[in-house]
Amino acid sequence: MSCIPCQRAASTKRRIEDLAEVLKTEAHLLPGVKALGLTEADLYDAGLFRGAIERVRGQFSASMYEKRDLAKLILNHMEDVGAIASWNS
Repeated sequence: MSCIPCQRAASTKRRIEDLAEVLKTEAHLLPGVKALGLTEADLYDAGLFRGAIERVRGQFSASMYEKRDLAKLILNHMEDVGAIASWNS
């Protein structure tokens, strides 16, 4: 049995790319940014935007780590008891 990678529909991929571009170039226009008293320079030049993005990425990654670890434990157990021949991460 071969592994089949997950794929997004082309239209979804394009929408993600478009949204990412808008966030990179127009994040300073978000209402919440002004409410925090941040300027465009604060956001981009001081590294606040990049820092915020990395924080969100880290939070998503941390929440997924536990799920991946649980799946790994289950699959290892299944392999140990002979329920499956093997698995790949």
